[in-house]
Amino acid sequence: MRCKGWHVVGKNQDTENEKYYFHSFIYRFLVFFYWCNKIEKQLECIDTTMATNKETRFLMLLKSMKLVFCDAELFNDDDYDRRCEKDHFFKNKFETYINFVESGDDVLKYDEYLKKVEEDTDTLLPWFDYISDIGLKGIIDNNYNVIICFHILLVSFLNVYGYNFQKTSIKKYNR
Repeated sequence: MRCKGWHVVGKNQDTENEKYYFHSFIYRFLVFFYWCNKIEKQLECIDTTMATNKETRFLMLLKSMKLVFCDAELFNDDDYDRRCEKDHFFKNKFETYINFVESGDDVLKYDEYLKKVEEDTDTLLPWFDYISDIGLKGIIDNNYNVIICFHILLVSFLNVYGYNFQKTSIKKYNR
């Protein structure tokens, strides 16, 4: 049996399992972006005029995976208010969300993250809302579209830089 609505705050959040799926999903996202950010900052000193195409592509994909959540230009909608953090995140605030899982030079363990969320839910409310809104907006669902863009970027990244077991075949990718 498949759990439905696991990503919607308030819906089916009565059991610990449902809360687990929701929070672990957000935790993994934040941890992923924390490490992307850390790598990006350590590689800022690379001279792109001297870097190989593969090195430059590595940096561009790292930046793109983060920016896809922050670029309101992805929404070809004149009615979308870019001044509101609704279907996208402001870049500087995105950094704050990422740093929520920071613990020195490492990241919080999952149970530490949960404890911190209990103490400071407000910081991550935009993430909770963002994830909860996926798939609930009908035909035009910017959040869903951004997740799909992120997925394509992640698959592209892993196909070039990942281990063999992380790579996606062209046949599966085209589905």
